[in-house]
This record gives sequence, structure tokens and C-alpha cells, in this order.
Amino acid sequence: MQFGVREDPGRYANLDYDNDNDNDNDATVELVLCRWGALELGLPAGRVAALEADLDPAAPTIGALLGLPAAPGGMRVLRLAGPGAVVRIRVQAPVTQVRLPAAAIHALPPLLAARLRRPWVRALAWRPQPAPGALVVILDPGDSV
Repeated sequence: MQFGVREDPGRYANLDYDNDNDNDNDATVELVLCRWGALELGLPAGRVAALEADLDPAAPTIGALLGLPAAPGGMRVLRLAGPGAVVRIRVQAPVTQVRLPAAAIHALPPLLAARLRRPWVRALAWRPQPAPGALVVILDPGDSV
């Protein structure tokens, strides 16, 4: 599953997703969630090839790739598969897989998209459970992996 943004004349862009279900009310997106400090981050589940123990301290952290400050906590390694490469990235535990309604995912507002200098940040999603809910920053490495 890969995300892409296509421009829409409306206020926000529409988020494309691969889903075999043609009924937009039932469409869902599978994400692998992890944390970095207070942030909840999501990656398309189709890009995550494996979840591994943190045995490689030389692997880059998701925080370093996004230009975020260091964050203490237990680490795991996500192995991300791309068109021509596999990359191992250290993330904070816990790592979970969730299914969100496609309607819960929103492309970045144009002002934020124009000013944001963080790589991989593609969209935002609201995850209602567990209460009180959480804002998820959706990442997609695109062709960089």
C-alpha cells in the first residue's frame, strides 16, 4: 500500500490509497504505528517488511530521519522495503498495526505542506481509539527506500 497526494481544487488535497473495496464508506488503510517522543507515527503496512529486535545501534532512528530531537525509550527496528532497497529504521516501542477508515486520513493542509521541511511526512489521521484519541502523522518514504 502506498500513499500519494493528488491536488484537488478544494481546500485540501485528496489522498490516494490502494484498496480493492470500491465502497468508499468501507475503505480502510492498514498502518504500522510507532512513537517518537510524544508523536504517534504511521507507515503504510505494505512498506513494512519486518519488525525486528533493536540489535543494530548504527541503524538510523526515525527521529533523526525526520530531524526531530532524541527521544528516550525502548527501541525496535522496522525493515522498510522499497522499489530497489531495504532500509532498517529504529523506532520507539510499542509498534502496532491498525486499520483506519480511509475517511480518517487527511492530506496536509496546503500551508503546512508548503512550509514543512520534514521528509516522508505525507498526511494526518485521527485515530479515535483508545480514548481520548490521537493524531497520527502518516509517513511514506516514497522512492527514497
